[in-house]
Amino acid sequence: MALFKHVDDFVSMDYVYWFLCFAQVDMKEYASGGVQSFVSLGYLRNYLIPLPPLAEQHRIVAKIEELMPLVDKYGAVQETLDEWNQALPEKLKKSILQEAIQGKLVPQDPSDEPTSVLLERIREEKKRLVKEGKLKKKDLEVKPIEEDEIPFEIPESWEWCKIEDITIPIGNKTNQIQSKEVLKTGKVPVVSQGQKLIDGYSDEVDKTIKELPLVMFGDHTRNVKLIDFPFVIGADGTKFFKPILCDAQFVYYLVLYEASRLRNRGYARHYTLLKEEPLPLPPLAEQRRIVAKIEKLFGVINN
Repeated sequence: MALFKHVDDFVSMDYVYWFLCFAQVDMKEYASGGVQSFVSLGYLRNYLIPLPPLAEQHRIVAKIEELMPLVDKYGAVQETLDEWNQALPEKLKKSILQEAIQGKLVPQDPSDEPTSVLLERIREEKKRLVKEGKLKKKDLEVKPIEEDEIPFEIPESWEWCKIEDITIPIGNKTNQIQSKEVLKTGKVPVVSQGQKLIDGYSDEVDKTIKELPLVMFGDHTRNVKLIDFPFVIGADGTKFFKPILCDAQFVYYLVLYEASRLRNRGYARHYTLLKEEPLPLPPLAEQRRIVAKIEKLFGVINN
């Protein structure tokens, strides 16, 4: 007669396996190592395992293996739900912007000054800037918009225009620093075409741009930002323009929507595409109503 029973006579290896799967979370707190962390053999030898009778171990294993396919199924459903939760807010925002750009987000007010009058005032302002030497004569050119360029109908009080009809370029190489010159702390924020609003800081205050607010368009990335603080340009590939007599936030949303529709050219330039896009422009008063409505709806989505 044997003095010791075989381990299989009182321990199910399947039970031990599932218990260790469960215990991984606890064990990771005591793991060490760099790229591939591990727990010590001494720790494992002293790790306590609750051990029910053998028959109950088998019942536990059978129940786990019965439920695991459901766990995997629910895990896949949860993963899909998480993806939807992440994507849905952005899709909702894009739909809201589309309604806004097409004149469907807020009602038109017949008492608003028509956009045709606004565009004439913008042209007069540009002429004044040319006289002061702040713009060149070529900046007064208005490119005609052909009928086949118009993508959808707009309200009667609106007009089609292009981005260079309603803005002026701001900033150049004298306002720019190289990426390697960006500091973690400093006197002036640095703005480039990346995802972040601010890349870092600079102490070169003489390069600061103070003509605000501005809209930034990333020539390579198609990222769009509204800049309402003094800053230094962080790298090549940024286009900064100041709206003339228009609501800067509306122009920001307008460019944001159009940028999402531009053909993706990879890391090639995109501003050449943007500047040719026909843009729907509402009266100034309606621009402000649209911005207020967008901000309200985006606030609900974000919360």
